[in-house]
Amino acid sequence: METRSVLTSIGELDQLREFARGAELEVVQLCPGQMTGILAHCDLEKSSFHLNKLSLPARGRGALSGDRWTFVVFPERTQGRFNSVPLSSEVLLAYPPGAEFQGTIASGFHDWVFTVDLDELSQTYAALFQNEMRIRCRGFQLLRPAPKATQALRTLANRTLKQSRQSHRLLEDAKARLHVHERLLELLAASIHSASRGLGRTPRAQTSRWQVVRKAEDFMREYAHQSISLTSLCNVTNASERSLRRAFHEVIGVSPMSYLTAIRMNRARADLEQSYREADTVASVAMRWEFAHLGRFSRDYQRFFGELPSETLLKGVAKDIS
Repeated sequence: METRSVLTSIGELDQLREFARGAELEVVQLCPGQMTGILAHCDLEKSSFHLNKLSLPARGRGALSGDRWTFVVFPERTQGRFNSVPLSSEVLLAYPPGAEFQGTIASGFHDWVFTVDLDELSQTYAALFQNEMRIRCRGFQLLRPAPKATQALRTLANRTLKQSRQSHRLLEDAKARLHVHERLLELLAASIHSASRGLGRTPRAQTSRWQVVRKAEDFMREYAHQSISLTSLCNVTNASERSLRRAFHEVIGVSPMSYLTAIRMNRARADLEQSYREADTVASVAMRWEFAHLGRFSRDYQRFFGELPSETLLKGVAKDIS
């Protein structure tokens, strides 16, 4: 099996979408500006490491690995929410195979993601601590390990990703891959063990607000091409306007209607990138996503993405020709 190591420096939202292509993931840029960052990936066959750095606030939602557990750690001064949980350097997020995540990140976001087989992790845990690992097999879980445990995970990820970029031979060596893989299992087991007496639970109020946002977001994603009012969102979520606004500000950081506009803007951009194949025009794309005034759409689009919609269309043509 060929081992893959990828480092991508992104200079715009389109490159982030391209990197995530094939994954069941939708990324919505939440505010005006040029999305920049670094995305790194290292596949060890039995496990993997990922590094994500993004410059602008964004909302991500999608399904994670279908056959492995996914664990996520964060640096100091992290801001954002994943599944309604406030992020910090003290948190270790754990997702079972195929679990859905919903994440809202602030500017300057940074995280490390690990995927491993649960049976192997359980065996490592039992060998180290002569005990059965306590972690649910269904649903997202929040852990709070000892600070040294999460720091060790960050150090291992940084070192492995750096070495994989400097020399692909490291990852071509089966013994080297196995050594890093086993070290990852040990560190994850140690993190879970140190958190075993303090498994985190999301406060009920946060869970309730997350569920309100999820219902509204599901409705927006399905019917973004149709007229949607704040009243209709209140009816769908069975929440008052005040409660709905509060939930969106706490979970996503913007108002419901601002988020709906962001979804439509991002989808319009994705369509414009492919419009040369579908014989679409800027006007038809704008109308598809409920932007009734073409001139206003062009101005708002340029403010949001730093270029006119016609320029996005021309970039797609140039990319296809090259």
